[in-house]
Amino acid sequence: LDLPGGVTLALLAALLVYANRPLSQADLIRVAWQGEEAKTAQLHKRVSELRTLLAAIGHRDDIRTLHGFGYELRVDVGQVDALEFQRLVRDAAEADADHRGDDEIGRLRQALRLWRGQHPLSNVLTEMLSQAIESLEQRRRSAAARLFGLEIGRGDHESVLDELILMVGYYPADRRLCEQLILAQYRCGHIGDVASTYQRHH
Repeated sequence: LDLPGGVTLALLAALLVYANRPLSQADLIRVAWQGEEAKTAQLHKRVSELRTLLAAIGHRDDIRTLHGFGYELRVDVGQVDALEFQRLVRDAAEADADHRGDDEIGRLRQALRLWRGQHPLSNVLTEMLSQAIESLEQRRRSAAARLFGLEIGRGDHESVLDELILMVGYYPADRRLCEQLILAQYRCGHIGDVASTYQRHH
């Protein structure tokens, strides 16, 4: 699909970030118009545009009108990467509780493969979703650190080294990821890299 821009894109982002949760008209206006005043008629017009957009893929009716309140985007977990990511992370935690190490690693790898680039919704110009985005990124960092810890613990430090370099590049202030990178570099015999990584991130 050719995505819209501006207010309509921000509105779509809000509905996706809070998929399967009712959002009031006031909240949607605040997010999409970034605190500027807008009338409910403007919101209704933008939602109508989104329904037309989603109709092209057979999902026009996924946006539900909550009369007298607002709107809700109803989706299955597998339709939104963020929801699928969270489901896989929960599956990984269950595998850990059942002492199924290979399954836990597999689920975490599946979860992390859903990510593209550093920041979700980087093309959406709204500060109103920053808290939700930060929460999602925190879960990504936690899942990555858990996966790398398991892999390093099994002696697979070489297989995760490039991934660790990438992730630390994304999140240089994450102490746990930085420590894992230093450990992986040391075990791979990259002593010079250990020193430079330490100096850069400590």
